[in-house]
Amino acid sequence: MKLDTVELFQNAGYTVPVEGEIDFSDVDYYGDRPFRTARVTGKAENKGGIVTLRLDVSLDVETHCARCLKPLAFEQKAKVRETLVKRSEETDDASESYTVVDGRSLDLYDVVLSAVLLDIDMVFLCREDCKGLCPVCGADLNEGMCDCGKKDQEDR
Repeated sequence: MKLDTVELFQNAGYTVPVEGEIDFSDVDYYGDRPFRTARVTGKAENKGGIVTLRLDVSLDVETHCARCLKPLAFEQKAKVRETLVKRSEETDDASESYTVVDGRSLDLYDVVLSAVLLDIDMVFLCREDCKGLCPVCGADLNEGMCDCGKKDQEDR
């Protein structure tokens, strides 16, 4: 999904609506590929020569609980709030205060992915108090205690 920035940088007061979808199913996230489609809506606008990008992102995530391995599916929300600048000799590509546009358009893939990765958890849980699986027999401890603990106490 690309944003044409030529008119945007040249005309104060110019606004470009942004609406579309980006497929993130190819993104490797700690050895998993949990991301699906991101729906993106918002706008880019030039106010007095300052170009800003404001997007709302809704991303479908499909993965497994890190403790009990049950399937999880949820929607992750994120916001993109960026100031855009054209590349020049003075621009610093590593700046965190603005996004550098190189050429006639900006590919929104990396901009949106960065916003999502900053907002998402590193570990996904089905619920905060998930007890996980028994390390001995693999029973789901959310459904009740297994017999492993009783056997250990009987052997002593």
